[in-house]
Amino acid sequence: MRIWNDNADLIAKLMDVTTLRQRVVTANLANVNTPGYRSRDVKFEELVRGFLQGQAGGGSLDLSQLPEAQVVDREDVVARGDGNTVNLEREMGELTRNALLYQTYIRLLDSDVAVMKVAVTGHA
Repeated sequence: MRIWNDNADLIAKLMDVTTLRQRVVTANLANVNTPGYRSRDVKFEELVRGFLQGQAGGGSLDLSQLPEAQVVDREDVVARGDGNTVNLEREMGELTRNALLYQTYIRLLDSDVAVMKVAVTGHA
């Protein structure tokens, strides 16, 4: 018997991506003063958008076919004189955004668990 639904599987995948993004952003911050360091990012949302567009009108969605997140060098950055491309303000903003996303995913997962609890026990 399957306990989780597709919603929970998708939320778990999104939480994994935010965890990966947290590690990438903190690595960027740790290397803010490292000459020649190239700022990195996690590419996922645009991959999923492309995947979903390819699935349009195709019935049920197979979450096992979702693309994997990719860690890539940032392309939209300007290097400082020492070749480093980390922008402290952007990285701090990304940390905040990522933390908010993770909290949102936790709340969504909590809601799914609460619905399953009601379905099993008959009351909240």
